[in-house]
Amino acid sequence: MDQKWLPDEILNGVRVVLVEANSEDRAVLTALLSMYGADVRAVSCAREAIGLLQSAAPAVVVCDPGAATEDGVWLLRQARACSSEDGRTRRILGLSGAYGARDSSRVLALGFDGFLSKPVDVQVFCAMVADLARPGV
Repeated sequence: MDQKWLPDEILNGVRVVLVEANSEDRAVLTALLSMYGADVRAVSCAREAIGLLQSAAPAVVVCDPGAATEDGVWLLRQARACSSEDGRTRRILGLSGAYGARDSSRVLALGFDGFLSKPVDVQVFCAMVADLARPGV
């Protein structure tokens, strides 16, 4: 039985910067976002993502709030600083295998716009990225 409920084009034109240290997870998440139409730039660490905050002009940045190197909180602060400088809104989605669903309120309190724990449901993940990419959300 097909339980797909998202339209294929839900992420058409949405620019996403994905920061994922695990190369297999990075490849899978990139493929999933691309399958729904997102323009994805994927990197392995927050430091690599900094240049993309300007050049790729992402609507959504997906990163681990507690990544081992240059953690997601650091990247969150950098993205917010870029937003205030250039006026572009960048929504930040925390995605982590280290934090569970019970940690959601703590991650949101850090300033993230959304949070999901791994393993993540594909439909929920893509729907949240789409919601965050909408203006005014």
